[in-house]
Amino acid sequence: MNEDRGAKRSGLRISRGVGGGAPIVRIALAFLVACTPPAEEASSAAIDPSSLVLPSSTSAIAANEDLPTVILTKTKLLLVGVPRASMNVPIGIGDKDGPTIVPLRGWLKAPTIHGHDIAIAFDSDVTAQTAMEVMATCLEAGMNVFHLAVSKEGTTAQIPLEFGKPDPPGARAITASIFHNGVMLKVPEGSLAPGCEALGDGVTVSRVDGLIARDRLEKCVAHVHAAYKTTTAALLVTKDTEFHEVVTLLDALRKDASTEAISLGISN
Repeated sequence: MNEDRGAKRSGLRISRGVGGGAPIVRIALAFLVACTPPAEEASSAAIDPSSLVLPSSTSAIAANEDLPTVILTKTKLLLVGVPRASMNVPIGIGDKDGPTIVPLRGWLKAPTIHGHDIAIAFDSDVTAQTAMEVMATCLEAGMNVFHLAVSKEGTTAQIPLEFGKPDPPGARAITASIFHNGVMLKVPEGSLAPGCEALGDGVTVSRVDGLIARDRLEKCVAHVHAAYKTTTAALLVTKDTEFHEVVTLLDALRKDASTEAISLGISN
């Protein structure tokens, strides 16, 4: 896999997805949290961040409001703070350098932005591909701790993702893939059968009324961690997966701090 130059600077590996698609990002999750969406964006097409429908989390904690904040909706990409800036979504090919969003990278390198932490508020229905491009751009601009804004018990919280940590020695991975009919889980010994109690073919955790069954998934992942001694995880989604489902999987895979590192990848 070919490493991106931004990945080399931070110690984070970013690689192309299947078929040369969007990046695969290796992250170590530090489930601290923080971030109430910022007050307002001073552009001609102002968006009230409080109107965002954020993904929900069972693992998030209260928010840090003092960070530069990127907001991604289906129609706008905004930077709130100093500088303030915005652009339309979808993002045109002329504004891209591979997975990097060139204007966003420039905004984040402004002398008024200090440190390596950034808050990112993703509207629930933005696609995984665009969300990953935003994260890859922040990484290349020198950020390596991302605080994803999420909803928890009716308030805004954050899930910080700390980049650049290597796999632990003797790592054993659980792999989760999202499909239209549910989530498939694999361990080094093979695929988990429906019901999660044994190895076998099929969808490990089926959807209920079109949604990922969060409680079933969390119980299944906890069982796999205990039974198969997994210490790392890989999450594979399609480029059209809505980001709220990515957060559901991240929550489940990181439950009770059982997972030391997670790879997040997108396939075409």
